[in-house]
Amino acid sequence: MKIAIYGSASGDIKDDSIQKAKLIGKLLAEKGNTIVTGASTGLPFEAVKKAKENNGKCIGFAPAISLVEQKEKNLPYEEFDEIFFVPKEYEYANEHMVLTKYRNVSTAAFVDAAIIIGGRIGTMNEFTNMYDIGKPIGVLTGTGGIADKVIKDTIKAANKPGPKVIFESEPEKLIDQLLSLLSST
Repeated sequence: MKIAIYGSASGDIKDDSIQKAKLIGKLLAEKGNTIVTGASTGLPFEAVKKAKENNGKCIGFAPAISLVEQKEKNLPYEEFDEIFFVPKEYEYANEHMVLTKYRNVSTAAFVDAAIIIGGRIGTMNEFTNMYDIGKPIGVLTGTGGIADKVIKDTIKAANKPGPKVIFESEPEKLIDQLLSLLSST
């Protein structure tokens, strides 16, 4: 399965959240899943690094139009088995924040499910893309940000049927529940 890892790329990231992100990466790799991220820093990248240590496959959807630009932005690239870039012909290819949203929609279309770890406004955009498209989402609670404070309220306020959203504080349990859900569909 292709599982997106969405979460805080920067900001106030707790050490415990970093350890949980690493465990998510390790466990997904050990179970033969491909990790997909926005080819950026922070919690998703911690999962990528740990997945690579465990022979996992990692794919990035970069907020850049080329490897040269990815490097210029000091964003990771070496740890990914494959990186998809925004097409150079894209009308807004020179607007960094637009590129981040382009890749958010692209990852949501590409993956089978997602895991949210912490997160801020960009992660909220990734969550709403997944929810609106109708793909299962695991939310790792106890990691701060939108994972703890916003997602449940957003689902309630949206008043729209959506995919299964699993809330769990233990990485092992979250992965088991998410993969079980995927294998039953």
